[in-house]
Amino acid sequence: MFPPPIDIPDHLIRVDTPFHEQAIASSVTGSLLLEPPTYGKWKYEDFAVVDEEPVQMWSDIRLAEVLNVHPWRDRGYEGQGVKLAVFDIEWFGEEFTPELSQAKTHDCFVHPSCMMPIDPNGVHFSNERGKHGIACAQVVLDIAPKVDLHLVRVGSRTTFENAVDWAIREKIDVITMSLSFFNESFYDGTGPIAEQVERLNAAGVLLVTSAGNYARNHVRDSFQDVDLDGWHEFDHGSEYLPVYYTPGIHRVNFLWDEFGHCGISDFDIYIWSPSDLLVGKGLDEQSVDGSRCLSGERVVVTTEEEGWHYIQVRRNRGGVNATLDIMARGGRVYYNERDDSLTDPGSSPYAFTVGAANLEEYFSGSVEPFTSQSNRKPNIIGPDAISTPVYGGWGFYGTSASTPAVAGLVSVLLSAYPDKSPFWAAQILQNHAYIPVLSQQSEIYLGSGYARLPDPSSRGGCTKQGLFVPILLLGLRKRRRRDQEK
Repeated sequence: MFPPPIDIPDHLIRVDTPFHEQAIASSVTGSLLLEPPTYGKWKYEDFAVVDEEPVQMWSDIRLAEVLNVHPWRDRGYEGQGVKLAVFDIEWFGEEFTPELSQAKTHDCFVHPSCMMPIDPNGVHFSNERGKHGIACAQVVLDIAPKVDLHLVRVGSRTTFENAVDWAIREKIDVITMSLSFFNESFYDGTGPIAEQVERLNAAGVLLVTSAGNYARNHVRDSFQDVDLDGWHEFDHGSEYLPVYYTPGIHRVNFLWDEFGHCGISDFDIYIWSPSDLLVGKGLDEQSVDGSRCLSGERVVVTTEEEGWHYIQVRRNRGGVNATLDIMARGGRVYYNERDDSLTDPGSSPYAFTVGAANLEEYFSGSVEPFTSQSNRKPNIIGPDAISTPVYGGWGFYGTSASTPAVAGLVSVLLSAYPDKSPFWAAQILQNHAYIPVLSQQSEIYLGSGYARLPDPSSRGGCTKQGLFVPILLLGLRKRRRRDQEK
């Protein structure tokens, strides 16, 4: 019998020592602890966050039709011969449904090899309870029911490292991962998460990942202090940034652009309630010589009132030219900025990053208002508002839903062209993505457009001139999938 899950801590502890004596999980580069070690340097490590929006009633009866799956299915192309892995943190909300009972499972928390199966009673943290991973797998099977499906438990940077090692070793073709990692970079395609995505690319493994749902939670500013009182003045002219919260526990991630040379600057952040009560603060001193240093603050915000709360940022040292990034997760920023709201791993140039559009309004030129974007990302748009067996008639919303749908389309193409690489298949989807004549949201980046399968009689659209997308051209230089097996 397993003990009850631990209530989710504010953070886990990361040390760059594999198999530390206090480790609850380990990879070849480091260990996760519940408490700081008695000696040596350490840093906080956050849990990955599912990119799911609140569920709503909807029907997905048009999913296969909208994505042009039927002509391929009629020809017998249903993902067979393709090894696809679903990386996720939530596998413990419900028993696996019959269509998933035959899938292979891999627990990258229990052992670095990921060879132990997921135990349905083995949930370790309360935030692992949920149906998210199951729903992602079901979306894949709706489109590519004959893939060789692998369900993989991933919850943080350390377990993601384990999962990447496993995927390369097992010659996985496609990974779908609807998770976001915070505080590991300035979301510019660099850092430890991006390094793992580059390793996958070099091994010929395509990571299809979610853009995230943070467009309404985000703001990025250049530090300014005209009155020289130490408090940042936001672009709208005030020292206060309004954020709308409902009662509950929320998290704010505050970063500045000094990754790689932490400690030069030090900022603090404060969150005030509508009644002027301090409900959250981040006051860590950033010191190069300290046991840990992050160019940012993590804040847990406990709100008892619904309404507009206010964020303030204070400079303690340096940072006169710093760029500041605030992600008020669970809230809505009044002066929100969609640009640069995309996190890791979707920011990596080697990731195939997916935004979301409502299935019922697909091809309309609109995108879900929460879809994050940054630096010519997302690469493509997929459908959300998808009904799945695990949610019943309640729609699966967010870039969490659109990502496995696109991964399923890649798998269908690979089953038809087994000598091609997954990067080739992703490029074909981009070549044939639908681009509306006039977008209703011109400020929103659509990537290549709305994903759908081409007409199978076009032989995958090999002759159509595609958009220039550097990340996929890198992938096109990789070996063919079948060559890797020789």
